[in-house]
Amino acid sequence: MGSQSECYELRQVLRKEELATLAAKIKANVPYCASMHNNLLIASRGYSEGFRFEFYVPKMYPESNIVIWSRTTDVSRSLGMHCAEEEVPLLLCFVKAASFSSLVKEKPLYLFHLSSYLVDPVAEAFQEIFQRPFGKYPHPTFTYLRQQTYPLRCPAGMKVQRLGKAGVRHLLEKSKFSKAESVDLYYALTLNAPALGVFLDPSVKEDEVIHPEGIDFADESAIPISWVSTYAYGAIGMLMTDPGYQRRGLAILLTELLGRLLLADGYIPHANVEPHNETSLRMFEKLEGWENTHFSTWMTPE
Repeated sequence: MGSQSECYELRQVLRKEELATLAAKIKANVPYCASMHNNLLIASRGYSEGFRFEFYVPKMYPESNIVIWSRTTDVSRSLGMHCAEEEVPLLLCFVKAASFSSLVKEKPLYLFHLSSYLVDPVAEAFQEIFQRPFGKYPHPTFTYLRQQTYPLRCPAGMKVQRLGKAGVRHLLEKSKFSKAESVDLYYALTLNAPALGVFLDPSVKEDEVIHPEGIDFADESAIPISWVSTYAYGAIGMLMTDPGYQRRGLAILLTELLGRLLLADGYIPHANVEPHNETSLRMFEKLEGWENTHFSTWMTPE
């Protein structure tokens, strides 16, 4: 065994095959692994290359479930962490190691999707590093644990399609999050990790059953009246319906449909809901197969 500093060094995972292996390895820790698992799987398939995600694992502990992801933009750095609950003390050794400082000191820092058992220990460690308190922002996380098979129907006068480029631009413009993302970058992601919309189509005279395997892409210029997306890190989000079409079940339809698509493609469908978003909380609480499994916490220096 090497020196203490060598024991707690991280190595970057570059090979897509190893990213896929890591995703499979941590999947047993459902639901707490959902964000990291999906992020690893999307990256292993080459869908998020433009987002510049980096993944790190311990050099000296290949058997551990510790994975850290990092993303640096022009204005900030984001970090996500995963480990089994019993591995928290080991993860803290890496967080406190000198080699870790290069990941956290350069730009404003945001910590993403920390499971409940990580929040207090990680907050204490980062407060020691930065010499300032970290704000904690827990989000109820809903996970699709029981796949449903009931028919999904789109109302007459409408159709469900995957978003074209104009739909992606509309989604980003209306979203509270991801507004700084490039339309081209996000569109490249949605060609593989689906983003769905409901579009007006007067030629559809009756309610129609939707077949998930047969959903095509909307015209490049088409704007949806309701929409939802897969984030680059694998959660379901940016769900919204134009005010004139609310209370028609469109958000429920898109969320359930996207959940089925993601599950069929090997992901763990989940959504992080802002705690004050009563509309979304009520919707997920009514959705069959979805459970409020845990809290995911964002943190940033105050």
